[in-house]
Amino acid sequence: MNAGRQLDHVAADVVGLLIQIEATLAEDEFEEATDLILEMASAIFGLAPFAVENKPENWEEVLRRWVAGGSLADLADGQMTTAQFIESGIIYRLSWGMEAVRVYQVAQGDPRAEGLTGAALAVVETGTFNRAASALIRAGFDFRSAAIEAVESTGAAFITASEVRSWLRSLDRTFLNDPSWPTPELREVWTHFVQRARRPGRRRWVHETRTAADVRWSGKRPRRRDWMRVTDGEDGTTLLWTGGFQFLGSVNAELNPGRQGVIRARRIKGAVEFDYRGPSDLGD
Repeated sequence: MNAGRQLDHVAADVVGLLIQIEATLAEDEFEEATDLILEMASAIFGLAPFAVENKPENWEEVLRRWVAGGSLADLADGQMTTAQFIESGIIYRLSWGMEAVRVYQVAQGDPRAEGLTGAALAVVETGTFNRAASALIRAGFDFRSAAIEAVESTGAAFITASEVRSWLRSLDRTFLNDPSWPTPELREVWTHFVQRARRPGRRRWVHETRTAADVRWSGKRPRRRDWMRVTDGEDGTTLLWTGGFQFLGSVNAELNPGRQGVIRARRIKGAVEFDYRGPSDLGD
């Protein structure tokens, strides 16, 4: 059965689940929302384009813990590590499947699909029911536990990217000057994020992709098209990491270390492909 026919069999039901999830999220009924997300995930993972090979036996518990913003450190790895499943199975395939179903049903003229707000997708992509934390993560601070701590400790209630920037500009100096906030480990990353986000005259963002073939893997290569984190090395190289910040390798990519946007990478045949959203400053 081809992908289109598979979608046709389940899309209407999945959209119905998405509507229910968004309704429960609006009422802060998070336990019920989690149960519905698991039901939706089972349906989407059952479709060939979004299937996850060798997903961990406890994948439902991983997904339940992920969307609730909980720690995953004590969950044992199965055939596929927890970090791999989150990056490849949840953030990539499940999110992709949710959006594919929505687009498919919109094309079929389903008004329910057109009315979806994206609240369920935000939870799955960012791993938290906290709307402000989701907005902060989507704005470029891609560290879930620290994002949750930042918004919960300040009582933040923003939703949009512009509201995130306004919040950052008005943030109490008690927090800005605290070397252990939002977490000691990520203080330097947080400071860089705040400085970048508060710069005046921000330019219009664009979506750009770029490939680099000079890759040096430190060990076992990640699976093709699995998303990786990106940081800048001291010697001008670009470093590649798993979602849990396990080092994977480095690549000569000639990226601008002063870029202001959000970047990630994935392995493709014989190279690494970078996916960047920012103000046209990735480099020549």
